[in-house]
Amino acid sequence: MRIEEFLDLEVLHERMELIPEALIQIILAFPKNTSPLSILIADALRAGDMPRAEALFHKLRGESSLVGATALMQFCEYLEEQSHQGQIPEEDLARLIGITGKTESALTFFLGQSSPSEVPK
Repeated sequence: MRIEEFLDLEVLHERMELIPEALIQIILAFPKNTSPLSILIADALRAGDMPRAEALFHKLRGESSLVGATALMQFCEYLEEQSHQGQIPEEDLARLIGITGKTESALTFFLGQSSPSEVPK
């Protein structure tokens, strides 16, 4: 897995230079914030509550933008549009879970750099 497929490293590097402690805290909180959202999204879809699913996709897209998670952000935008139209195929939910997991792994790798000055550009 290449983290560049999931993260905007330029954005993360800029944010790491400006607000390193805050960014680290946001990244560490990312899995804690996205896990409940994934469960709520699945529940909303099972219940056929597309307005709720759309709102949750929007929230997840916002969480993703905070950490430069471009792949997840773009997929959430697509899912927002799909839910607005009332159609989310089951495989899209599986794909969302996969992208979310890979994003979390990419963020963990990003944080694994030894210091903010050594974060990949």
